[in-house]
Amino acid sequence: DVLLEHSSLLVRGQRALGGGPGSIFCLEIPYGRFERRIALPYGSYRMQDMQLEHGCLRLVLGRIT
Repeated sequence: DVLLEHSSLLVRGQRALGGGPGSIFCLEIPYGRFERRIALPYGSYRMQDMQLEHGCLRLVLGRIT
């Protein structure tokens, strides 16, 4: 989920544990539910584009004047 609020961007999701062959000995990236809030500079914004590719989320915000 991506929510654009008054002065911040909220990203919520769930990271799945990789199910490939073999055993996991060390896991550096936590899995499970997560939530990140990113403060935005003063102003009003709108979401112009959102893409998720290979685990990378790309957001394009436009400023409303």
